[in-house]
Amino acid sequence: MAAESAFDPHENLDAFHDAISKLSKDATEADLDAVVKFFAPTGTWYLGGMNAPPVTERASAKEGFRRLIKYWHLAERVVTTKAVANGGKTAIAEMDNRLEILGESLQFPEIEVADFDIASGLIVSFRLYADNKPIQEILKKRGYR
Repeated sequence: MAAESAFDPHENLDAFHDAISKLSKDATEADLDAVVKFFAPTGTWYLGGMNAPPVTERASAKEGFRRLIKYWHLAERVVTTKAVANGGKTAIAEMDNRLEILGESLQFPEIEVADFDIASGLIVSFRLYADNKPIQEILKKRGYR
């Protein structure tokens, strides 16, 4: 009988978020590469939530993060619930994060679902579920976009 895989998708997801939390509007190419290295070369990643079109390649993910960090920063990730599904390939996290939107602090509940390639440990699908209205209100109030 083969031994169970020691792969824990939440370890990889936590490391991904650690890299994201280090991004700022002044991020370097190396900073952005440190984030997108968690993605498979191709996949489907909803970086702006399910209401925005997904990106499907690392290069487009890098550009997506470059646009996002102009106004958005993950100040603190607080995971309130974790689950693993699909034979250990999928990590599900309910979060109550603290974001900074153009410098304004915002408590922001989100749920993310990340599917991994177990062999490589890379994210092949990332779905983010949240109500972006509070972010949009701050952007509008600040005259952003």
